Amino acid sequence: MYNSETAKNKKDKKMKVSLSLPIISNPPKPIVYDPRKELQGYPNTPEDNNFVVKVKNARPPVFSESSHAKSVKRPLTATEKIWYAHLQAGDPNKKDSIVYLKPDLLLIQDATGKLLLLQAELLFNMLGKEQTNTLTVLYYDHNIKVDHGMEAAIIQDKEGIKFLGTSASKRGIIFSLPGNGICHRVSDEYFDIPGGILFGADSHTPTGGGMGMFAIGKGGWSIAKSLVADLPMPVDRNPIIGVHLKGSLPLGIEPKQIVQLLNRDIIRLFGNEGNGSYIEFFGEGVHSVSVVGRSSITNSLVDGGMGTGLFPPDEQVAEYLESRDRKELANWVRAHLDDFNPDSEVKKDPKKYYDKVLEYNLSEELHPALALPGNPKNVFYLDEIPLVLKFINEDLLAHHTDFLTEGKVDKSKVEKLVKANSKQVLRRTPDQTLINFAMQELDMKKKYDKRNLSLDIGSGSIGSCTHSGKDDIEAALWANVQLAKHKVDRVNSVPVSVTYGSRDGWLSVQENKTIQDFIREGHLILLDSACGPCIGMGFAPNPDTASVRSFNRNFTGRSGSDIDQVYLAAPGVVVYLAACGRLDAYDPKERAFITKDEGGKTVKLKLSNPTAEARLTPVVSNNFNDPSGVRPAFVLPAPKDKAKDIEVKYDGSTIAPLPGDMYDTPGKIENLPVLLVLGDNVTTDDLSKAGQKYIPKRGNLLELEHGFFESIALREGKDPQHYYNLAKEYKGKHNGSIMVGGKLFGSGSSREAAAFIPRHLRTRIAIAESYAPIHRENAIEQGLLYLTFKNPSDRTKFDPTDMISIQGLDNLDPDKRDVDVKVKKAGGEEITIKCEHVLDTPYKIEIFKAGSEPMLFKKILVEKYKGNVEEFMKWFAEKNKLGNTNNSTRNQKGIFSLDFVLDLASRFSKWLGN
Repeated sequence: MYNSETAKNKKDKKMKVSLSLPIISNPPKPIVYDPRKELQGYPNTPEDNNFVVKVKNARPPVFSESSHAKSVKRPLTATEKIWYAHLQAGDPNKKDSIVYLKPDLLLIQDATGKLLLLQAELLFNMLGKEQTNTLTVLYYDHNIKVDHGMEAAIIQDKEGIKFLGTSASKRGIIFSLPGNGICHRVSDEYFDIPGGILFGADSHTPTGGGMGMFAIGKGGWSIAKSLVADLPMPVDRNPIIGVHLKGSLPLGIEPKQIVQLLNRDIIRLFGNEGNGSYIEFFGEGVHSVSVVGRSSITNSLVDGGMGTGLFPPDEQVAEYLESRDRKELANWVRAHLDDFNPDSEVKKDPKKYYDKVLEYNLSEELHPALALPGNPKNVFYLDEIPLVLKFINEDLLAHHTDFLTEGKVDKSKVEKLVKANSKQVLRRTPDQTLINFAMQELDMKKKYDKRNLSLDIGSGSIGSCTHSGKDDIEAALWANVQLAKHKVDRVNSVPVSVTYGSRDGWLSVQENKTIQDFIREGHLILLDSACGPCIGMGFAPNPDTASVRSFNRNFTGRSGSDIDQVYLAAPGVVVYLAACGRLDAYDPKERAFITKDEGGKTVKLKLSNPTAEARLTPVVSNNFNDPSGVRPAFVLPAPKDKAKDIEVKYDGSTIAPLPGDMYDTPGKIENLPVLLVLGDNVTTDDLSKAGQKYIPKRGNLLELEHGFFESIALREGKDPQHYYNLAKEYKGKHNGSIMVGGKLFGSGSSREAAAFIPRHLRTRIAIAESYAPIHRENAIEQGLLYLTFKNPSDRTKFDPTDMISIQGLDNLDPDKRDVDVKVKKAGGEEITIKCEHVLDTPYKIEIFKAGSEPMLFKKILVEKYKGNVEEFMKWFAEKNKLGNTNNSTRNQKGIFSLDFVLDLASRFSKWLGN
């Protein structure tokens, strides 16, 4: 379906929309900022050039050479082979258990990295260590507001960058400088190791799965423990879902299509089994997806509720490594392909060996899929969108009060209407997807009365950490080439921002005359190589028109506008739609976008693949093969003998210790008020506001916590700090409060602040249907108690006026998780809700009783075992029910002097405020 409205009728309206976007008269250049030269007061830290050898020679352990190769007698998936090769404790064959894995690579970024490195500095001092033993890279990419430019961002965060940079130099961490690009893209280019394990303090760490790594996001405290103490990382043994890709992607259909379908389907089809699941791709369809495309797919799986994804390495990965001047690693990968791929028996009978199997015939995916506003799971086909929007606007939003029962959206009424109309609205999209979207939009209408979904497009954006590689920019370039060839009238078009994922990619753009012409003509707006618009750091959209973006998330408010209409699409589709100016410009019969040329004639822009005229030449600007080579975009860590002389820079404001009352030990849960009752998909953006106001404050919790549920308050028309102030009030009057939510509470970013903030404000308990895995683990480590409903419908029984009591928390049991929640209603009625706690090991229960894992370390490692790491690890193994703890977890420094331990305990207590 497409709309034939003339350009004349739309011209004035579209020009007004375009004017709301930034005009960047002086496009940024692909330069990096070295704080040693740019920032006053930043020390000239020495570099260990021989560290390059460590990077060049980094190789993961392989299954065939592990102790498990002889003992494991069954065929293995590729995921399991990586696990066994890195296994320190646990049993990968035991579902719903925990396995402990040794990482090959750790990733840190500037936003989550401040709290992480504050904790790491404490642990380094605690264990008497100077540097990490694990290859680790710190990236400065989040705290850059692209509308203002790199230099302004650094001036605003100069104290933050001093802390991050000096800590990295001292602690053996490579520092990727501002301007070098976004962590996941740069990691793919220089550091990812096929067959290895990557843990990162960023939820989109699964990007590494496209290179054949088991890559997963973790909280800052988890990364700090592994960084400093070489502790293995706990990983939930969640279901491994084999995704069989049949056929091949049709002309003009980009890899984004695959992740759109998975985000739509996994939780819908598999429920809680899909939550946190590990996706392993196989089948002939894999070969039609480039390595860059694979990375973009695995990057975005977490936004649909999955844990990570893995494309087992193949010849394409080896060729990609060669293009990145990593020839020795490429040849090593070729020699070990059997270790990195599923056994032949698995390929012959996948349903026998994967926990679940899902099939997609890529050849049937003829039309682009887009995620509609509010959630990456709201996926519909482009030709369905005009009718979907018409249905939502006219049949639901225009009569929204008809779908409310006692002020709440009545799901049964929505389901009845959708089922009666779905055949007229949908082609292949499941009814449930429309039901979920309709529920979301009705809830939005309650909070924003002007809500009306627009077909008009106000802006477009491509890039960020997903869909910002060579293939993605080539698809966008090819779309612009097609527009130029057909002499499309661009009067109705809106500009598209381009955020290349890395400086090397930006340099390739600089060398391409065609794309430079489009930038000069204003069709593409080149932004700094940083996260930028994806996290609300510039290029914020108009709330009442559509913004089409090739990003991974579109949670409401994430864009920088509190109310928005952000659609997620493939890069080429973004350019075509932005040029046409409307969401109804696509004709499915022609597989083409319909618009007008400069003479007013109809033009059909058919979906097609880029040819040679849209190709970019790869650039490798940093030498990690020769210690004497040039690396302008990185600062290597200091030599070990000089690291002790580096002073880590704290200013006490931008970077500040945790508050003195951060932690307490849990007392009675009696008559705690409910802070708020929310629906599904409460995000970490809700718990800890993102965007330009708060990202620079990530190193100061007292400043950061003002954003507690700010996005929810704004959508409800309340003061931005309503829930922050209410939580503070409840902390003072009741010593805490309780949050209630639905499915996937804590989804989205891995930011640890989303657990730190409720911990400090004593919003110490959450009750929900399910939790996003990363946030759940962050919450447990910070001593929060998370409960799940035994009967999901009980969520509707809660109100913000309720008072909650819970008995028996002194006797929590990992094997008997039932918890009775007593609810006292405002009218005096009392009901009991059956719940279960999520503390599935004795160790996690010990964390809760101690008040947090840092408090537990103080209690057990420092005070009980007087710094004896070996004795602590024995206790740790027992409390985690580990029967085969590897000796490599016990090779740390033994017993510290009593004076050191007593001094450490004193300093640790002061830091924790106890």
